[in-house]
Amino acid sequence: LATRLRLARNLHGKVFPYQAQEEVLEVLLRTVWDACDSVEPLAGNPRISMTDLTWEDRRFLMERFLVDPAMTEAEGPRGVALNMEEDLTVLVNEEDHVRLQTISPGLSPDNAWTILDRVDDTLGEVLTWAYRDRVGYLTASPTNVGTGLRMSLLIHLPALVLTSDVEHVLRKAAGYGMRVRGVYGDGSAVFGNLFRLSNDPTLGRSEEDIMRSVAGTAHQLEKYELDARDTVWREARTQLEDKIHRAYGILLSARVLSQRECMNLLSAVRL
Repeated sequence: LATRLRLARNLHGKVFPYQAQEEVLEVLLRTVWDACDSVEPLAGNPRISMTDLTWEDRRFLMERFLVDPAMTEAEGPRGVALNMEEDLTVLVNEEDHVRLQTISPGLSPDNAWTILDRVDDTLGEVLTWAYRDRVGYLTASPTNVGTGLRMSLLIHLPALVLTSDVEHVLRKAAGYGMRVRGVYGDGSAVFGNLFRLSNDPTLGRSEEDIMRSVAGTAHQLEKYELDARDTVWREARTQLEDKIHRAYGILLSARVLSQRECMNLLSAVRL
């Protein structure tokens, strides 16, 4: 359904956010926001301070994949810069000083990487990234050291869930060095038959290699899902049609739905 590319970056000589004092975080936030004015898609566009937001506003940003759950719960000077299309965001003082993120529809890493790489280079001319020749970019989490690139895909696998094959297939993906999580990343629940597939290690791998391996695994999962849909359609067509029509009926008639129930019903209709 969607491709997200994210780069983790930190400023040279500055302590990581989880150990930094509040006044240091405030300076870092203003420094990065000022640097964002040098990036054409971000110049003059919104800067959002998390401390100014209500809990509902923070949830709204998370539901639109503009911030991660950890960012909604963190205290102190933290913020987001974004363009008006909401497909390019700069997160400041999350786990790392800076996280650059692009989101695009479908499986489209190449276009997203072109944008992200250009933003990274432009900010790198204003800010000095923490970098070592032998290991690459230095990050708060050892799993991001190296390129700092995390590519994640939001994938819809309803037939594999119906045939109870999804656990087996996702274990295969983990064997390829991939991580499979819930919709909103680490620790989040799986609902609506939506899964987030991403690379795990970044050290010792190029950006192109990471994107190629994640896309390759996604194509394999797609094949498994389409095979499962053929099986369900062939062996349980009436039950499948009944499930879809019931879901459609509830969505048309219900007045109150929880997020989980709504996503599960929408998943059936999409199938």
